Amino acid sequence: MQEEKKVIADKIIKIFENNRTFLISGHIHPDGDTVGSELALASWLRKKGKKVDIISTDPIPKEFNFLSGIKRILSKITKNRSYDVGVLLECPDVTRVGSFVNDVNFGKMVNIDHHPEPVKKTLKSDCSLIDPKVSSCCELIYFIMKCASYVPSKKEAVCLYTGIITDTGRFQQANTTPEALETAADLFRLGVDPVQVYRNVYAAKTGANLKLLGSALGTLEIDGNVSYMKITCTMYKKTNSSPMDSEEIINYAGKVAGTKVFGLFREVLGKKKSVKISLRSFDKADVNAVARKYGGGGHFHASGFEVKGAIQEVIKKVLPSLKAAAR
Repeated sequence: MQEEKKVIADKIIKIFENNRTFLISGHIHPDGDTVGSELALASWLRKKGKKVDIISTDPIPKEFNFLSGIKRILSKITKNRSYDVGVLLECPDVTRVGSFVNDVNFGKMVNIDHHPEPVKKTLKSDCSLIDPKVSSCCELIYFIMKCASYVPSKKEAVCLYTGIITDTGRFQQANTTPEALETAADLFRLGVDPVQVYRNVYAAKTGANLKLLGSALGTLEIDGNVSYMKITCTMYKKTNSSPMDSEEIINYAGKVAGTKVFGLFREVLGKKKSVKISLRSFDKADVNAVARKYGGGGHFHASGFEVKGAIQEVIKKVLPSLKAAAR
C-alpha cells in the first residue's frame, strides 16, 4: 500500500508542479483536520509561486483562529471562475462538498481523503489519494510533502499537528496509529508547541460553550452500553450559544463506563424538524454502518447523518440501530 500511495503522491506532486492556479476546499462543517490540511497545503503551494484560494462556505470554528493563514479563507467565490486545479480534502462524495463546486470550472480535480469510499461513488477526480487507514487528511498532506522532499515550516507544522490531534481526539481514538504518532513527533521537532496548540483548541472555551455543555449533560441517557445526549434549539437560545459550541460535547457521553456506542442528537437551527446525529464508538462497534443506513457516513468509529423529524421521534427511531451496533 505504501508504494502505491507513493506513486499516487508523485502524480499529485506533478499536477502541483505543472499548474498555476488552485482552489482548495474541504467538507462542509469544517473541523480541525479540514482547516489544518487546507492551510498547510495552500502555504506550501504559495511558496512554489502558485496562486491559491481556499473556500469554506460554512463558518470556521473559532478555536482555529490561531492558525496561520486563517483570515485568507474565503466564504464565497465569483461564479464561473476558472482554476487550473481544484483540490478537495476530506470529501468522500459530492454531498460533503459546498455548493460552490457547481459554480466553478476546474481543469483538473485532485481528491485527498482518509474517509472510506462511499458505496456509490459520486465524486470524480483526475487523481485521488484515499487511505482510510491513516489518522487524518493532515497526515496524508504531510506524506505528500515528504514525497516531494519538502520540509514544512513551523506554521505549516502547527496546522498539520492541529488536524491530527483533533481527528484522533488527542490520540485517544482508534485511528491513533504508530504512523500518526510518528508524524506528530516529526512536527514536534519542526517547532510545534503541543501545550500551546492544546490551549488554543481545547482550553479557550466561552461561557456560552460551558453553559451549553451543562444543559446537554442534563439530558444524558444510558441504555445498556449505549449512551447519548441531545441539544435542542431552545437550549442554544437559553445559553446564547451556537452549533459550533457543541462540537466537543459528544465526547462526554463516551466517558460512561462500559459504553460502546455514544451519540449526540442536535436539532438543526433554521430547519423545521431536522436532527443532526453524531456517533462515536469503541472496540468493534461500527457506527459508519449505522450512518450509511440513514444516508450519512464517516469512519468506523466516528460518523454522522441527518434525519427529518422531531428530536424525540428521531431518537426513538435511531436508538435500535445504535443498540444493534453495540452488541
